Formats: sequence, structure tokens, C-alpha cells
Amino acid sequence: MRVVVVATMVVLGWLAGSCLGVPAVGGVPTAAPVTASASPGLVTIASPPQDGLQMFTVVDPATRAMAVYHVDLKSGQTTLMSVRNLQWDLQLEDYNSVAPKAREVRIQVQGR
Repeated sequence: MRVVVVATMVVLGWLAGSCLGVPAVGGVPTAAPVTASASPGLVTIASPPQDGLQMFTVVDPATRAMAVYHVDLKSGQTTLMSVRNLQWDLQLEDYNSVAPKAREVRIQVQGR
């Protein structure tokens, strides 16, 4: 059942980009990413097509999880690329960031 919901969301996200006036080549949206919500609580993000593939990200804010799919635009084959629970990622103050780090900024602001 969940696979059907996700597949439906991916298609609806792609269609939303087409219906919102996003420029297309051969019926495939080519502009900046389009965000569309296909059902309550779930968010889909369609990235511009590249090299015959289009990437769709599905985010479930309720479970703090995301999934990334690649769709082969020629065959229509959809492949699940990755899934990640974001709960603990979002607990980090900073990770792989550049200076000034969040802690350094907080110290400067609080020191006033």
C-alpha cells in the first residue's frame, strides 16, 4: 500500500510541475525544482531532468524520514536510491559546515 502511495505521489509531483507552467522539453519539466504535496503530510520534490533521469525526493515530516527515487524518463522505471530517518540528523548543531560555526555565532550573539 505504501509503495502505491509513494508512486502516486511521484507521478503527481511530476504532473504538478507540468501543470504549474514549468517550461518543458518533450513533456518533461526542465526548470528549477517543483514542490508539490500529493497527500496530507507528505511532500514531494521533483528535480530537473538530467541525463535521461529525474530525481524525486519524498519527505514525511511526521516520521522525519525521506526517500530518494530516480525515474528513467525513457522506460519509466522507478528505482529507490536511498531512505533516511532524519530524526537524529536534525539534532546536530552543525555538521560538515564552514566557519563561522553555529556555536561561534551563538557565543558572539549571546556575548552582547
